[in-house]
Amino acid sequence: NPDNIKPVIEFYYAFDHKDEGKIASIFADTVRLRIPTVRDEIMVVNNQINQKLTANRNMYGETSNDILSAVSLHDLQRNEDWVMIITYNKWVNKDGKRDSVLYSDSWRLTKGKIDFLMSFYKLPTEEFVGKNDAAK
Repeated sequence: NPDNIKPVIEFYYAFDHKDEGKIASIFADTVRLRIPTVRDEIMVVNNQINQKLTANRNMYGETSNDILSAVSLHDLQRNEDWVMIITYNKWVNKDGKRDSVLYSDSWRLTKGKIDFLMSFYKLPTEEFVGKNDAAK
């Protein structure tokens, strides 16, 4: 169902634009996160998701997530809906230093709400950055 892509795109947009009011409405009551820099799985209840994501977002000046691909999938065996996204994430640190990374994010949705994220990242090549980041 291509409509499953919408809440995931809305999350990236809300994160980049510091739209705290939107974020909690996108997530289920409990969210499991497997993110690249943390070995253990993180469990976050919905009433804490704004606080945790806002704290993370406030570490940066500007951020942008350029969506390179987005695909909605349905796992027939487990009856699960997934959205696979590749995003070029760029940010400016508080000290003005720019950086970027490519993320491959797998989002699971249950009843239209995000309840799981598995994320992997790769540092972009200089050639990729040259073609995709005019500010560098």
